[in-house]
Amino acid sequence: MAVVGLAAVAAAVMSSIDSSVLSASSMFTRNVYKLVLRPKASNREITWVMRIMIILIGVIAAVIACLVQSVYVLCYLSIDFVYTILFPQLTCVLYLDINIYGSLPAYFLAAILRLGGSDFYFDYPPFIYYPGALNFPIKTFSMLISAITLIVVSYLARFLFVRGYIPEKYDFLKANLAHGGRSIELQEDTDSHSDEKKGEVNPGFNDMAEGTQM
Repeated sequence: MAVVGLAAVAAAVMSSIDSSVLSASSMFTRNVYKLVLRPKASNREITWVMRIMIILIGVIAAVIACLVQSVYVLCYLSIDFVYTILFPQLTCVLYLDINIYGSLPAYFLAAILRLGGSDFYFDYPPFIYYPGALNFPIKTFSMLISAITLIVVSYLARFLFVRGYIPEKYDFLKANLAHGGRSIELQEDTDSHSDEKKGEVNPGFNDMAEGTQM
């Protein structure tokens, strides 16, 4: 029975690991390699990049597992980074019209501010000295600065491109900010969906009108 229980636990862990590795490699291949680095990449090239990323992420995960002595530490660090780095990004992308020009500096700024303050789990001295040392709310401070940077830089970049202060040819991240960026795309999607709904509803009304005339 002990062998069966151990096999069940190992199967559950492997299922979670391969899902996480595949998800991470897919996000990098799609959001970074395909959309930013190589927009014209073929499907074969994308497949090979994903395979390479799966191996690379697997190796990195194995190294981290060998170096870190506690699963609790990994869980703590994951929650920490999700709150300080990803939480502002996910919140703003749902409720605000942000873009990649604000997202990138906000991402790296949050990482630098959080790692700079160190922690009792980090085996290195801090290179950013906050008042109060470990009593300072480093996580919340990093999260708020990241959110403010994300919003301000995103709207500033779109303003500069839309008004023509920065020519469209310098939009090297292909955010289409000269034409409004994501807000224009969302508006076009909304208009197309509304037209489709009208097209679905109008035939019924036309049939009713024809039946009334007969």
